[in-house]
Amino acid sequence: TGPDDAPSPARSPAPQRPLGWAEPGTHPLRGIRRRTAEVMARAWSQIPHITVNDDVDASRLLAARDTLRSQLGASHTRVTVLHLALVAAAQALRHHPIVNASLDAEAVNVTVHRQLNIGIAVATPDGLLVPVLRDVDRKGVAELARECTDLAERARRRRLSPSELAGGTFTITNYGAFGGTHATPIIRPP
Repeated sequence: TGPDDAPSPARSPAPQRPLGWAEPGTHPLRGIRRRTAEVMARAWSQIPHITVNDDVDASRLLAARDTLRSQLGASHTRVTVLHLALVAAAQALRHHPIVNASLDAEAVNVTVHRQLNIGIAVATPDGLLVPVLRDVDRKGVAELARECTDLAERARRRRLSPSELAGGTFTITNYGAFGGTHATPIIRPP
């Protein structure tokens, strides 16, 4: 056999650049990343964080998602587990309203909110944004899927208005995209 017949060395895949990556070196913290750092530092120092992890059999949830996808068809926004989690969170918050509350440490009071405005954490190249879905408990899965998908896409393109990032009373984040099985989110004030 000649040199042309030799096996070529295995190519290593191109390194994956995480969302919002930066070249090695020191960089000023600006914009969304600076605001996120400030808010998250305040959150850790002022808000009690408790994490409980459980393993669950989600086969019925996944089956329900698949059924909804086939019922809605290709013309609708694809229903995901996140959209079903929004519905579940809305039901749970109606049964446990104290969880749909915010703390004002300076005024020393807690506000239990009437509306269920759920923020969805969206990773963008510039940092984490949390657009808000309003009145989640008054919407069906298909409507929530459309709104959620629209907000996430516009967040990644930096096309949200300030009002779409304000007024959340509860937040859902999805670590599933990053792998792993458990995580402790930081509670965003208030």
